[in-house]
Amino acid sequence: MRANPAVQGAVVTAHKLRLYRAAATDFTSLDVAAVLAEEVNAVATSTSAVEGYARDPLALTHVLTQVLPAEPYVVCLGAGGAGTALLLALHQSQITGLTGVGNASGAAPSGVRAVFADTDPQALDAMRAVADRAGIATGHLTFALVNHPADCDKLIAAAPDSAVVINATGLGKDAAGSPVTDQVPFAKDMLAWDLNYRGDLRFLDQAKTCGIRTVDGWAYFIAGWTSALAAIAGIPLTRTLLDDFARVAQR
Repeated sequence: MRANPAVQGAVVTAHKLRLYRAAATDFTSLDVAAVLAEEVNAVATSTSAVEGYARDPLALTHVLTQVLPAEPYVVCLGAGGAGTALLLALHQSQITGLTGVGNASGAAPSGVRAVFADTDPQALDAMRAVADRAGIATGHLTFALVNHPADCDKLIAAAPDSAVVINATGLGKDAAGSPVTDQVPFAKDMLAWDLNYRGDLRFLDQAKTCGIRTVDGWAYFIAGWTSALAAIAGIPLTRTLLDDFARVAQR
């Protein structure tokens, strides 16, 4: 890439963690989010530099203010890359050096309480390590190991009635199914947010059956690609740019 003047960069949509582990020392520079999350999802190249970025936290901050209440309680099902980006986005105001995050409507809401759940204990350990590197206080965070969708149901039952429940597992897109059962006890004031935007989206169907509000991952998808391309182009991510990309993507 460095040797090819026709290539200005790359958007990385898979193996972001592996790319960081394999090539972190080959980058001329890495942004703060890349170092904290230990992943790269955008690469900008020139004849003299190869810059690595983790832009998913930035993308999520542009969506969070449209989704979360003022003092949110979040149940995030999935502690992989998307869940880690959410952790950083929720707490970006506390992280020194995480620049360029936020938008015209303000930063992510403060006073966030959150539960991050996963079936993989190593994923939860990795997320704790990210929180430690970022200096995020974990007293208001819970990291829950779950073995079955029924365990996720219990986390939702224990959450406040106004909680935002997020599917960050990939189930419903990358693989069939849902992280919750068909008996999931969604309260009527809860919001179900699936970070997937395509696939069978069974999680959202379960939420709709319970009569609660739902949001799919389309806005996050647009923000993710736009933020990565903005990094490659060397321009700021603005609400106007996001709106322009969204209009083009709808065509």
